[in-house]
Amino acid sequence: KSWSMGGAPDPPELRGITPRMNDALFEKIKEESVGTKRFLVMCSYFEIYNEIIFDLLNPVADRGKLGGGLQIKEHPVLGIYVKDLTEIVAENSQKLEDLLDN
Repeated sequence: KSWSMGGAPDPPELRGITPRMNDALFEKIKEESVGTKRFLVMCSYFEIYNEIIFDLLNPVADRGKLGGGLQIKEHPVLGIYVKDLTEIVAENSQKLEDLLDN
């Protein structure tokens, strides 16, 4: 699964689903950004392991200290979300790749 999602940076044919989708997303945003139309891309990255949710953009050094991990909540307007999950603004596909590589 990890190879399918990430792949390798070179050659381009070996790139995975995630980097290809990131490039396609920002290409579409570039095409659609005309006049006053603007887009905001927020990125979060988490892992569910043994039914525990871990924030991969703000990892805890000792996962044992995290206890039960992050919690899934439901908001009447916003819908389902992960409480206290880090969200970062991404201006381009390279920033997204850098976030995922760290």
